[in-house]
Amino acid sequence: MMVLIGPRSLGRIVVLFTVFSLLATVIMNAGAVEPVSEYPHGELIVDVDWSPDGTALCVASRNEMNIWDVDSNELIKTIDNIPLIMSVDWSLKNGLIAFGTMDNELHILDIEKDMVEKVADSDDWIDDVKWSPSGEYIGYIVLGDLYILETTDFEERYIVDLEDGISDFVWYGDDVIVSSHSYTDSSDTIEVWDLDKDSSKMQIDVDIEDITLNFDISEDERYLAVQSGKLDAANYIHIYNLKDEEEILKIRSADKFIVTLDFSDDSNYVLFCYANHFKVLDISRGGIVLDQQVGGMNDLVQACNWVPGSSAEFATGGGSMSDGSAHFWKVNDLKDRDPIETAGDDDDTSDDDDSDVADEEKKGDDSPGFGAVGLVVVLVVICLLGFGHKPSVYDLDPSFECNENDGHRSRRDCSPSEPGGFLTVGSVRRRR
Repeated sequence: MMVLIGPRSLGRIVVLFTVFSLLATVIMNAGAVEPVSEYPHGELIVDVDWSPDGTALCVASRNEMNIWDVDSNELIKTIDNIPLIMSVDWSLKNGLIAFGTMDNELHILDIEKDMVEKVADSDDWIDDVKWSPSGEYIGYIVLGDLYILETTDFEERYIVDLEDGISDFVWYGDDVIVSSHSYTDSSDTIEVWDLDKDSSKMQIDVDIEDITLNFDISEDERYLAVQSGKLDAANYIHIYNLKDEEEILKIRSADKFIVTLDFSDDSNYVLFCYANHFKVLDISRGGIVLDQQVGGMNDLVQACNWVPGSSAEFATGGGSMSDGSAHFWKVNDLKDRDPIETAGDDDDTSDDDDSDVADEEKKGDDSPGFGAVGLVVVLVVICLLGFGHKPSVYDLDPSFECNENDGHRSRRDCSPSEPGGFLTVGSVRRRR
């Protein structure tokens, strides 16, 4: 049987297809933001960090480091021929940039003096480089051990060596908070380490079944954000109140491994990235308020970092192995965005004690408004009302004649006959 569609019906199909294509685009991009600036690179970006005043951005790939002026989008400086950068950190106190490499070396870049100096080497990769808040020390991880150097002479001052190795650390004043994971009994520990006494001064009670690899501390040292999960499984973010030593929020944040996370300076938001996405968690409302895809399915977002002193501006870095870039973002309406996901959206995070901050500080109704869903309903109704007029004629196989009883849709109501009958579709009879 061959069906020939008339011009009027074809026009309806084209209009409907166009409308629903536009609606799909609206829904998929609802809440999306566009970067203010893009800083192209020839290869995958591994880390980004801001100058103390937030006017310059350091963008590092495996073999090259670029310093960009974000106001003029001009390239200030390029350091190339670097053997495989692992991480970079721009000191908020002395303005120096430290970076570790897969060539087992720690380097310091002094932009004002236009000088790069190797200050330490090790037996293996130097990763997770971080200046202390005072600028007096610099720490990094090698094969699960934490090394602390004094920056006056870059001599080794402390070594923190835990039985199960250290997966991450953050500065807590001039002490450190470290995490370790035991692969034998699948247990995690997070503790505050007194560097002078070389001992634990406080252990944070964590209820985490999967591996803890990344965490960050808020600027006011009130909260600790901890990521837990596995490479290709559900990942969670836990928010701990360090003063009370208790978990106040747990939210399922991603279905892939979270690469890094960073607190905004006002301690209200946690920015984190995974796969080809970044998200922003609003702690006070206990929900994700921004979920943004960057690039295609084969791209990665490897780093993200708030501008110092800002809770609206940040940078991300990533791309593919042969085509990387960093982006500068500005999102001024985070506080006005309805949460996309909340702790209560996941069965594993619906306990009352998992959202204390949200219960105490959440105001108003965070349910989605009219938005894209309302737009879909309105346009569909308009389409249906607009297409209620007489349909066009179908040319059907004349070997079938159908009953003229309204309401029949199936071919089983038809019987072989001579040409000349009607085909009933819904309440409208169509002539063959």
